[in-house]
Amino acid sequence: MTAKPASVWIVNQYALPRGSAGMTRHGDLASVLRDHGHDVTVIASSFHYYRSGDLAVSKRGVTDEDGVRFVWLESASYQRNDIRRVYNMVEFYVRAVTARLGGQVGRPDVVIGSSPSLLCALAGLDLARRHRARFVLELRDVWPDDLVAMGALREGGAVHVALDRLVRYLEARADRIVTVPPKLAEHLVARGVPAEKVVHLPNGVFLDDRGEPSAPLPETLRAELEACRGSFVVMYMGAHGLANGLHNVLDAARVLAAERPDLPVSFVLIGAGQQKEVLVARARREGIANVRFHDPIPKGAVPAAARAADALMVHLAPVTTFDAYGRSPNKLYDYLAAGRPVLYSTTDTTTIVDAARAGLTFTPGDPRALADAVLRLARMEPEEREAMGRRGRAALEGRHDLAKLGARLSRLIEELASEPSPQKAPATMLGRPYS
Repeated sequence: MTAKPASVWIVNQYALPRGSAGMTRHGDLASVLRDHGHDVTVIASSFHYYRSGDLAVSKRGVTDEDGVRFVWLESASYQRNDIRRVYNMVEFYVRAVTARLGGQVGRPDVVIGSSPSLLCALAGLDLARRHRARFVLELRDVWPDDLVAMGALREGGAVHVALDRLVRYLEARADRIVTVPPKLAEHLVARGVPAEKVVHLPNGVFLDDRGEPSAPLPETLRAELEACRGSFVVMYMGAHGLANGLHNVLDAARVLAAERPDLPVSFVLIGAGQQKEVLVARARREGIANVRFHDPIPKGAVPAAARAADALMVHLAPVTTFDAYGRSPNKLYDYLAAGRPVLYSTTDTTTIVDAARAGLTFTPGDPRALADAVLRLARMEPEEREAMGRRGRAALEGRHDLAKLGARLSRLIEELASEPSPQKAPATMLGRPYS
């Protein structure tokens, strides 16, 4: 029997359409779900922390993004991890569960509520209950554990306890739990979550022709790379936030410039985030000339940028939970798809980089470890680095191909949509159902 297409809502305030510069997991997966016949609505915020400038207020209302419906809810802007960010999360939750979408969006059969903000996940649960739909909890990060490990929350404090209770409340009421970090599923099962309820769906990249049309290297980036001519170029593309720990890159750059002037290395950091202004100011103040910065680039230009580098870097802060639960950074798969060797900051020896021998790992927060890894790559024969790149791309087949990941999600949605709906819509935090 042919599976019936479903109406799917995805709730994540940081979601972006396919091809955007930023977190496009939901836009990418939604495009695959659309191809499988599902009607998909993504509920997101008009303000995005990753880009506080041109993307901050660029979307309003309901838009069609390549066949995927995006509902953009207004929420307050913020610049730092302070009370305004908390207010932004609360405001998005309130707007998500009170927005009147009748006539614009069909009622959902399945609602996916995605972290890291647990209020996004709670909004998904409330909307699922309100519409008697099935609820899928997606855990992309591990809150509140990550917040404690990064020093943003005091362990055992009131907020930590409240968030811990909230995530367990969501886990207990979810029809399925989708995990992104590779080791999170086993942790959930170990603490009592039924194994049949947990589905691992990592990040990935399109390996077929449905990926973003190729775009040329932006001229501004070309100029930055021209300034690095004669150097071994290490490129980073992604967020410049606390979780990325990019001050360590500046420290490593100073070590390399001081100790190995005979083997010049340049770091090119592409992206934006709450720490970028601080990083740029520090590099200027300390005269760290072998680190260059560039604004985010279109996703279609990522392959051209990657080809212009000698190595690509995934950089995370030294946070214990990152290795304990594993991580599945979006950019890692873009890098591997580009066929370039990868430098990955982790002490986890089970990563795809190690398994495929697609690059080198180094200890997070240790500038000497990063400097040594860069030098080791730089000293290799070009053919050896090229072999790393080929192995990395080959390792993506199957497990990290977005077309196949989206097909798996489609089957999960069809399975849930075929189950009987709850007979009664329970009360939600903000009251009665809406049309």
